[in-house]
Amino acid sequence: GGARLQRREWNRNLPQIGRDRDVPGMPPRHVGTPDGRALRTGVLLTVAAASMWGISGVVMKQIMHDGLAPQALLVLRLGGSAIVTGLLILLWRPRAFSLPRRFWVTVIVLGCFVASLQYLYYLTVRATNVGTAVFLEYLAPAFIVTWGWTQRRQSFDRWSASAVITALAGSFLLVAGGGELSVPRAALLTGRVSALTRTVQALLS
Repeated sequence: GGARLQRREWNRNLPQIGRDRDVPGMPPRHVGTPDGRALRTGVLLTVAAASMWGISGVVMKQIMHDGLAPQALLVLRLGGSAIVTGLLILLWRPRAFSLPRRFWVTVIVLGCFVASLQYLYYLTVRATNVGTAVFLEYLAPAFIVTWGWTQRRQSFDRWSASAVITALAGSFLLVAGGGELSVPRAALLTGRVSALTRTVQALLS
């Protein structure tokens, strides 16, 4: 009946999610240059998110220093976020849960990558400090650019190279602070794996 036809339409359009087509049952994509108000709002939200993320790293380090295990912190943070987000969706957009089974598989896989990424980040912070953990995790952009260049034959011009080098150099200076950068082996391992995990997550998103 109608439900079967809608499911077929979903399956036909799923490969296009995140590309250039609208998906039935979901809000239409707005492609194009944002206006001034939307751009300002986006910039403010980005700055606010980055600030909160930075503050959360310092608070998290102190909480783990006081004795809370990374596993417990992971459950509290991701579990609390899932509950709050789920309640908000139920209140404002309950139809968002009416997704085909194929799409839920993608959501679960990405959720596993997010949980793994957070856990590795917590382990790195516990073994060293927030700045070093951030530097190691954000080797991911370099991995993504390299993957696109080698596997997708995407252009790797001087601007791309300059962006990657500048980002890595700035992160290194932020972490080293003019002194020597000493990273324990355990932190180096978890940090590198977290960078690879973030790379895979970004490529799957």
